[in-house]
Amino acid sequence: PMELPRRLHAKLVMEHADPLWSKSRQPQEVGKAVRRSPAQAPKHRCRACSGDVSDFLSQILANGLVLGGLYACIAVGFSLVWGVLNVINILHGTFIVLGSYIAFFAYAYAGIHPFISVVIAGLLLYALGYTLQLTMINRVIAAPVLITLTLTFGLDLILNNAMLVAFTADYRKVNLANPLGSIEIGPVFLPGDRVAVMVLAVVLTLILYRVLRDSRIGRAIVAVRMDREAAALMGVDVKRINAVTFGM
Repeated sequence: PMELPRRLHAKLVMEHADPLWSKSRQPQEVGKAVRRSPAQAPKHRCRACSGDVSDFLSQILANGLVLGGLYACIAVGFSLVWGVLNVINILHGTFIVLGSYIAFFAYAYAGIHPFISVVIAGLLLYALGYTLQLTMINRVIAAPVLITLTLTFGLDLILNNAMLVAFTADYRKVNLANPLGSIEIGPVFLPGDRVAVMVLAVVLTLILYRVLRDSRIGRAIVAVRMDREAAALMGVDVKRINAVTFGM
């Protein structure tokens, strides 16, 4: 019986202190949903308009295409070795880093542009891959995949640590004296150097495709991939083709 006067007294005190309390703090019936009119519904507005969002997404897509072209060229070499030799080449990434060091030092000390030194790096890495395949990997080419995987992993550790000793782990970057500038396509901005690298990667991939399709050495590589024993019976030097494939 004493609760009702206390609640009424508290309500009167709150209404006297805040006239809006009686309108905003009305008790609601239990189990009854509260409905709001469309005008009272909360509105969420994005500060960035739809045009800004589309420009942002276009920039991300363009950056992904430029970087994806380079990654596709890298993946072609890895898949070629895996498809023809049945070897998981853990050395592949270390070869790429070594080629980057060759391009960096060629530009830093000899002034050779990276788009020209790519030929020098390609020839040197081809000779290194050819030698490793012919002298080491070819000895276990018919072994299970785990054996060749372990071998390439060990060679990767040796080459990687040799580069750490020779070049240290300091971060290096090729800063061109005359960069190619930037390319503007509507709201998208792309560095000209990266676009040129993507185009070069696509061109090299297409050249490799035509070599495998039209040249004699390419048809020999495809023959070894399809049937190693049959290719050897037809006069194909399988060991040499394996070394050429690994070098490529």
